[in-house]
Amino acid sequence: MALYTHVKNKDEMAEHVADALIGGIDVRTLGALTWQDRIRTLLRAHRDLILKHPEITPFVAAASAQPGPGVIRFNNSITGVLEQAGFTEDVAQDLYFTLVTHNYGSVVTAPSGAAASNNLLKYNEGLGTILAAYQDRMARPALGLVESMRERLRFGRK
Repeated sequence: MALYTHVKNKDEMAEHVADALIGGIDVRTLGALTWQDRIRTLLRAHRDLILKHPEITPFVAAASAQPGPGVIRFNNSITGVLEQAGFTEDVAQDLYFTLVTHNYGSVVTAPSGAAASNNLLKYNEGLGTILAAYQDRMARPALGLVESMRERLRFGRK
């Protein structure tokens, strides 16, 4: 009963747990990596966390209107890397949501057993396509994001 003097209900408590788990992703060991490898490292750690604790996904999504300090720290780490790479703040935030959504989608569709390694290859391929499309958007602003992704998928470029 004492716990409920600090939180309204079980869902709010779960949101705090999910936030703490995401906030526990180590963002400090990214120094010498390229910006793309920094992003991949952070996102793979995030994906591994939600694969290990899939039950946190709905609570993180529910808390997205008012994210906790852990989610904010993770968001700032990714958007900071993207802004250092030359993306505007708006594009960095948009790309953050695209990448995190890709993570959640890959977990929902992740098979177990032998097919899991193939799923990881598809995950990495999708991640590469998203990053490349946003790079194209930065380099060629007239080319829309959707057109860039279609072009990359049609010609098999990464």
